[in-house]
Amino acid sequence: IDSNPETAQATPGYFRDHGYLTLGLGKTFHEDLGQWNAERYWNVSGPAGLPYFPYKANTCPIGNEGGGQCIIPDEQIYDYSLRLEAIKYLRHAATWSKDTAAPFFLMA
Repeated sequence: IDSNPETAQATPGYFRDHGYLTLGLGKTFHEDLGQWNAERYWNVSGPAGLPYFPYKANTCPIGNEGGGQCIIPDEQIYDYSLRLEAIKYLRHAATWSKDTAAPFFLMA
């Protein structure tokens, strides 16, 4: 399959349809920098929502996109920023869940 059909149901959509706060980060899907079908699957707006944190490939002086021998500061590596954002999103989801008793699903 070269692309995801718009009528497909993926894991985050299932959870969102069943009352979960769903937040996404990184390359959860191949299309649209990982955020494919964002309005249907992720809580990207509203009081609980956070914008989808898009995928961004690293580039290294030696090696290919996303890999190779990257000797650069952590702050310049996408996975490092993804880790920091995931922590923020988890804290947000945990607070939301505590305040509303609603479950959450985070995919990164």
